This record gives sequence, C-alpha cells and structure tokens, in this order.
Amino acid sequence: MTYPAITQGQLWKAVSPVGAEEATVVILEALPGMLGRRRLLAARVRPDREVPSAMKLLTVPLDEGLVIAAYDIAAFDKGWLKEPSGQLTTAQLDRLKVALRARFDL
Repeated sequence: MTYPAITQGQLWKAVSPVGAEEATVVILEALPGMLGRRRLLAARVRPDREVPSAMKLLTVPLDEGLVIAAYDIAAFDKGWLKEPSGQLTTAQLDRLKVALRARFDL
C-alpha cells in the first residue's frame, strides 16, 4: 500500500520495534532536510485523562477525549510509522504551534 508523503500536522500510527509499543503521533517537522534523515520529530497523542494538570496548557484537543501532548516530544524513526491516521485542521496546527512556542519559551 502506498501512503501519502510525510508532512507537518499528519497523525500516524507508530510501532516501536522495542516491545512492539504502539502510539499515535503528530509529525512536528517535515522539512526536506529532516525527511532525508531516518528520524522525525513528533509529539504523542494521549488520552486527556492521562495528562497531568500542570501540563494541560501544553496540549491541543483532538476528537474523542484525545490531546496532542506538546510536552511529550521525541524523535521517531521513519520505519516506525506504519499507517497515516489523519491530518490536523489549520486551527489545530495553529494551536499546536502556540503550545510548542510555550513549551520552548520562544
């Protein structure tokens, strides 16, 4: 199966080869220079109920009680991305950028 090109704001199902841990992630950086590497920066999608109250300001709401955790960013190997599962709206991507600026105090 052919998947779309990796772009900022895409949601992907990722599976780590260590323990076969599965996660949904949002691609944060998808510049050509980053795409040439094996690893991409992504934020995890978490159930809102699991987010510590001190971190609520660093989240972006999605559907069905899920949030993008801008405080939980990691480098994911492109080989771990198994299946696209959506795209952020323009409003959600704008909110994510605000949360990232707050996270990194920009």
